[in-house]
Amino acid sequence: MDAALSCGSSSVASSLALNASPAESASTPATAPSEPPTGLGQLDLGPPGYLATLTLYPGTLLEKTVHLGPWSLASRPRRVEWQGSYAKEKLEHYLPQLPADTHPSTLHSSHRPYHPALDMECLLSFALPQRLRYTSETGSCIHDSHVCVRYDFSSPAASLRFQSDVRAKELVAYYDINVAWSDLHRRTPGFGNVKGFATIQRLKLWRDFASTRHSLTLLANQAERTHREYSLDLFEPDLQNVDPRALELRLHVRNRPGSAPCPRRSSIALPWRPRTRSADAAPSHLDTPPLDIGLVGIQFSSHPDFDRFVHDWRRAHSLDNAPYPPNHAELP
Repeated sequence: MDAALSCGSSSVASSLALNASPAESASTPATAPSEPPTGLGQLDLGPPGYLATLTLYPGTLLEKTVHLGPWSLASRPRRVEWQGSYAKEKLEHYLPQLPADTHPSTLHSSHRPYHPALDMECLLSFALPQRLRYTSETGSCIHDSHVCVRYDFSSPAASLRFQSDVRAKELVAYYDINVAWSDLHRRTPGFGNVKGFATIQRLKLWRDFASTRHSLTLLANQAERTHREYSLDLFEPDLQNVDPRALELRLHVRNRPGSAPCPRRSSIALPWRPRTRSADAAPSHLDTPPLDIGLVGIQFSSHPDFDRFVHDWRRAHSLDNAPYPPNHAELP
């Protein structure tokens, strides 16, 4: 109703102005406005019309920023197909054949200390070079080579969905850590320098879509500079040496080097659940090669991350070890 009145008032004012004489038009109003005019407010254009951007040939005369829309997963070979802004524009990102070998990486929140930690998920990269094939709006291929892939997503939600799709695992949570070490990669190998096998990294907790098992991934930037993935089944469910003040804890391996192996379930080695299982039957296990370490120590970067990890660790272990219901059956 107000909008209609406003439109009507403006129409009336316009007609009066057109019918007024030049002398009346030039006269000043008798009363001044009660409030000074204000500038135009910032327009709300809504979310961007793309989900991510990627720069081809960065730092060269051929540098080109591509705006990417919806994506889809294709197989043979396994790849992500991005739709561009134009009809014929397309970007193909070729992935390792196994989803478990695909490791998207995000930076520690200290790289942007004045931004929310979640925003770091928008800047997504892959440690190893991967093949990118880009077809321009003219239908011609102008890029087809292996490069270090770096995405800048328009929202954290889009990045989280993308990471889950390319890994075939749900990204449950992430935690910023100061250092991670083991009995093979000491926390302070010499001269008091903090090193371990990873420093200032983002630890991620995943849940496999097929097996529903959980695992942890971390970039070992102080060792082999590749991602390490640990199934939670490899560790004792009870955390050791938990120190909330120092933000430290330790994960103890179930089968330490030199000990007798015992069968257990693995979220990485078991890609599906058994189709049937009775209530009193023993759980089905697969043998997993034991780790060559006895423990993993972690120091977190903040109290919230430390507290969330302790809570998520216990919950994930309880879900992974939950008994099956009687006569449980699943379709293939």
